[in-house]
Amino acid sequence: MWKIIVLLVLLVTITAAKLLDDGKPCLGKSCWLDSECPQCSETKQVICHYGTNTCREIEFWDKIIRRKPCHRYFKSACRVTADCHCDGKLICEDNECVVNRTNEDIRARRH
Repeated sequence: MWKIIVLLVLLVTITAAKLLDDGKPCLGKSCWLDSECPQCSETKQVICHYGTNTCREIEFWDKIIRRKPCHRYFKSACRVTADCHCDGKLICEDNECVVNRTNEDIRARRH
C-alpha cells in the first residue's frame, strides 16, 4: 500500500514540475558555446560543459579547466599536434592534447 502512495506522490510531483516549467530547456541542452546556454539557475552560472557539450551549472573543476588555453581541446585525444586546434598553445603528446611546455617556459622567464 505504501509503495502505491509513494508512486502516486512521485507521479504528481513530476507532473506538477512539468506543468510549472516555462518551456525553456536549460540544463542538459546540447551546445558548443556558453552563450547557447540560457541562464536559468538562480545560484550558479550555466556553462557549456567541454566534455559532454551540454549545458550545466559551473562547478569547481570547470573553473580550473577553463584556466587552461583552449579548454575545449585540453586533454582531448589526438594523433598529431594539428588535432589540438589551438595555434601552437597545445601539442599532441602521448595521444593527448597538453600545454606546450616550451611556450610556458618562455612566458615564465619573461615575468
